[in-house]
Amino acid sequence: MADSPIDLLAHQSRVESMQHFKSEMEQSMLFKRKEQGRVFAIKRATDNAVENGLYMELGVAEGAGCRTFGKHLAGHGLSMTGFDSFEGLEEDWTGIQTGRGAGAFSTGGKLPDVPDNVTLVKGWVQDTLPGYLKANADRPVGFVHMDMDTYTPTLFALKALKKRLRKGSVILFDELYGYPGWRHHEYKALMETYDPADYEYIGFAPESVSIQMRRTPK
Repeated sequence: MADSPIDLLAHQSRVESMQHFKSEMEQSMLFKRKEQGRVFAIKRATDNAVENGLYMELGVAEGAGCRTFGKHLAGHGLSMTGFDSFEGLEEDWTGIQTGRGAGAFSTGGKLPDVPDNVTLVKGWVQDTLPGYLKANADRPVGFVHMDMDTYTPTLFALKALKKRLRKGSVILFDELYGYPGWRHHEYKALMETYDPADYEYIGFAPESVSIQMRRTPK
């Protein structure tokens, strides 16, 4: 049976993603599994050791990322904070071939099991992140995992964190590229917020991409 138009579009988007990032990929660490990319990104962040840095995940869902990051951070005597409404996506995730509308990935408000060094903050990021940053006003960001999938909350978070980033801060985007709508969500938010001179690409896995800051964005 011939591939459907959606299958063809998904394949084409992967080819276009590779072509778009070809030069950056050739100079970055490459991983065949997303989990490998996560381990690389959090290790790079602790290696860079931004002084008194905050470690964060925006978009926790069932807690897989927090468990990976928390386990690594525990070995360094560090903790992290995860933010999620636990009510699913804030808006439709357009252009994803698996059809994820607003409310997808909801846990029904139930918080997942995470390591003891992980604190979960429940609520929409627009309501919770500003207060958290104000309460930690003297601390920069060492690492953030952006896993809110869609444009609006990602744009808000990137703007809110902008002045907290330092040389060596690491941002891991969970779905930056590699699917039909990739130019309209995390990638679009990044392009609209930071100058490409602010950061360098350091890791690529299926759909996920990690960047390292060269400086604090203007």
